[in-house]
Amino acid sequence: MKFAVIGSGAVGGYFAGVLKRSNNEVYLLSRGKNLETIRDKGLKVITDKTEFIVRPDLASNLSDDFPKVEVVIVAVKAWQVRDILPEVGKLVDGNTVIIPLQNGVEAYPILKEQFPENATGGVTRLICYVESPGTVRQVGFTPFLAFGREDGKVTPSMEEANTALLKAGIRSTISRDISREIWTKFLIMATFGGIGSVTQAPIGVMRSVMETRLMMDRCMEEVISVARSFGINLGQEEKEAAWKWFDGLPFTSTSSTQRDVHSGRQSEIFDLSGAVLRLGAMHSVEVPINLFIYSSLLPLELRARGKIDF
Repeated sequence: MKFAVIGSGAVGGYFAGVLKRSNNEVYLLSRGKNLETIRDKGLKVITDKTEFIVRPDLASNLSDDFPKVEVVIVAVKAWQVRDILPEVGKLVDGNTVIIPLQNGVEAYPILKEQFPENATGGVTRLICYVESPGTVRQVGFTPFLAFGREDGKVTPSMEEANTALLKAGIRSTISRDISREIWTKFLIMATFGGIGSVTQAPIGVMRSVMETRLMMDRCMEEVISVARSFGINLGQEEKEAAWKWFDGLPFTSTSSTQRDVHSGRQSEIFDLSGAVLRLGAMHSVEVPINLFIYSSLLPLELRARGKIDF
């Protein structure tokens, strides 16, 4: 099956690697040192059980170099989704399935507006990071991916994509309630990314310090309230599942948002805590914990984006 993966960071690199290892055609949109290394030495994936090197059928910074594909996996950061719409458009035909894997809740609507027949919503859960240019390391549990259309329709192209993902060793499923899946992940990532970025502590510390644990709980309550204001049925069950996930993570685990903030890079804080604020304001839902997180991190984010200097 022909896959295009847009973005060669941790998530994009991991999925490109395992899909190529299972003999799919993989076209990887990349740039910078990652692109140079992948072209020269291949893409290296390290997991707790194995490591391997693959060579995508083509790695390039131009999607003009790629053919039309059957699946496009959008693995750029949430704030980059609008910018890559032209690149996506060069890769799709009537049967192409687009699967976005961003942490927020706004990527799917953006893609669906532009590609109403192709776009699905997507959710992935994995712990993965770029160890060095061209090398990604995945740790912990087996990565999970769910995708689906808001209307619940399942097309033959989606079924074929799911089969290829399963054959690659990914715990993949087609969801008939993808909006709930996306918000369920958002519940986790807005909390993990936001509070992790403020405290700069690993999850083991965050869940052990009672005051911080309470802050995490209140953050999730706010996200649930915003979700319910949009008709998304989140509640105690999803919060308990989130706590089970948090409590099961390795002690030293951190979120990608937290690592970006710590390293002075642009982060997804506008798309996590910022999105909770924006979406809450639309339905007059008060979110004081997320307001605190966003306001605390905003100077660092503005500096990372070159807007202020200190």
